[in-house]
Amino acid sequence: MTNRQIHLIQESWERMKPVSRSLIARFYQDLFDEAPEYREMFKEDLAVQSAKMAAMLQFIVGKLSRFEDILYDIRALGESHQGYRLDQAAYDITGRCLLQSMAETIPEYWDSETEQAWLLAYNEIVAAMHVPMKS
Repeated sequence: MTNRQIHLIQESWERMKPVSRSLIARFYQDLFDEAPEYREMFKEDLAVQSAKMAAMLQFIVGKLSRFEDILYDIRALGESHQGYRLDQAAYDITGRCLLQSMAETIPEYWDSETEQAWLLAYNEIVAAMHVPMKS
């Protein structure tokens, strides 16, 4: 990722952060509308899951410029998702819903350059999630 892309992600996240609860609620609504079968994967209270997602987004966005420093955490996240047996289509749907929710949350600041930066970051994160952790 370029410095410009990292800046766009961090700047847009700063605009989304104050409304991250509604952003993540919108994300889950969009996700379950598009793929209702995913709802059964979320056994715990969605408020708890939403807080975890917001914290993870904050963590990753804050460290994007040092991506290699968070690879262990991203791979651990990938391991925690292995039990769901998600295929690439599931990650594609999730990414599409996440970016759609972001665009709807800050439409006045969302443009194609920002969307492409987030898409690249998302794809790099998903790719890292699929790399097995070393013991």
